[in-house]
Amino acid sequence: MALQNDTNIAVLLADKKNATVVMLNQLYLNKMRSILNDLVYRKLPTDPSNKIERNTCCLLKKLRIPDDTVKKLSPHGMVLSRICGIPKTHKGTCH
Repeated sequence: MALQNDTNIAVLLADKKNATVVMLNQLYLNKMRSILNDLVYRKLPTDPSNKIERNTCCLLKKLRIPDDTVKKLSPHGMVLSRICGIPKTHKGTCH
């Protein structure tokens, strides 16, 4: 059976050293849940990107700076950050 077909394990690329990490899927899920349960993170009800872009553009236009500068500073195509559970092999936490 190929490793990537085994549902009990997770095969992941590590963050450094061009390495591959193989770990139990349940261990990986538990680590991700512990990260997400930290009070630093919270689920947003909606994507605020468009509102942030509009507000930023409005503020820039009010600054009375040249239009080409406003255009360069204006955000376009914002995308929310996504969580990425890449094991950190250089920190010695992968076993």
